Order: sequence, then structure tokens, then C-alpha cells
Amino acid sequence: MNILKKQSFLGSQRSETPLQIIIMGPQGSGKGTQAEMLARELGIRHVCTGDLLREMAQKDAKIKEAIDRGELLPPEIVIPLVRKNLMECRKGFVLDGAPRNTEQAQMLGIHIDHVIYLDIPDKKVIERLSSRLQCMECRAIYGKDMPPKVQGKCDKCGSELRHRDDDNPETIRKRLKVFHEETEKVMKYYERKRLLRKVDASGKPEEVFERILKAIKPPARL
Repeated sequence: MNILKKQSFLGSQRSETPLQIIIMGPQGSGKGTQAEMLARELGIRHVCTGDLLREMAQKDAKIKEAIDRGELLPPEIVIPLVRKNLMECRKGFVLDGAPRNTEQAQMLGIHIDHVIYLDIPDKKVIERLSSRLQCMECRAIYGKDMPPKVQGKCDKCGSELRHRDDDNPETIRKRLKVFHEETEKVMKYYERKRLLRKVDASGKPEEVFERILKAIKPPARL
């Protein structure tokens, strides 16, 4: 289904203003994959906070060390970087990886239409991340649910696939602990604003994507 061709899916909401969406969930819930699919379907931009920070980490050893330890970076580093990129998205965006706590959510200061939360058990997260591979060039991600066509090679650009430095069991558990302690508070923050859309993230990516489309579909006009 192509939403750009089937305007009835988003109705006047699609034509009047750009859609500005946040996608949330623990690491391994499929945020990046779903954000890319959603951005492509809606004709808007996918903004990945993790990729932005990893680019910054290449120039700053302290930031790289914090990321490798699974720590949250302070909002005064994250939010200006994210805001700068979002302000360039005139057609709309799917923001992946921020805000990570209520302080970041309050500092973001940008209108949001939907906050999609990908719900998945910790056990499944650890299983997915332990087998996850990422392209060293285009950053595409592969795993048990989406294996590459050729082992060790990216389907998109043919470059080498590797495990990310922060995808080891110890760091994964630490990141999950941080997520449950901090990021779940953000869910309640957006729930109070009636923006939160919970989606079951188990199953194949295509199945999860269909659930997302249903979650953000506006009610039919009477």
C-alpha cells in the first residue's frame, strides 16, 4: 500500500501539515527498520539520533566512551543536535532514538503528531541484538528476522557487515536497565498528551509495519 497515492489513509492531515512522528521502544525493538519503512511510505525523513551521535563520537573520544558503555548523553549535547536536524525536515520526519527521558522531551520543543511505542519483551531484545549485524558503510541493519541475501555482505551496497561494539550482552542489559528507568517515563509523558500509540513489535517487520499504519490512521469522518 502506498499512502502517498491513497490520500484517504491520512486524509487532510497529510496535505495540510507535515507529519512529525517519534518512534520509541527498547533497543532491538525494530525502531530503525520501522522508521525507515514509515518515512519511505509517508515521503518524510528518517532522523536517527544514534547515527547522529555516532558521527559525533568519531570526533569526540569522551562521547564514544559513553556510548560504548551504554550511558545516556546529557540533553545539552543531544537535543541541540536533534533539533538542528529536525528543523531541516520541512516535509516532516520520523524521529528515532530521542527523547530518551522527560527532560529531553520537554527540551525538544517541536510539535509532534504521533509517538509510536514498539512493545517487546526484554528476552526478545537480547536475542535480537546478540545476532544483529550492521553495514559499515550505509548503516543498514540485519538480523534473524532480516538476514542478508549473501552472508556477511550488505544487500544495499555490498559492504561488510559487523556486530556493533555496543551490541554485547553486558551493554545490552545495561541499556535495557537505563531504558526501563528513564525512557518509560517518557511514554507516560506522551500518554498524558494523548499522543502515545502502543504497537506490538513481535513478528516480522511487515506485520509490525501494518500495525503501525493502523495505529496512526485517523478516524473515519462521519
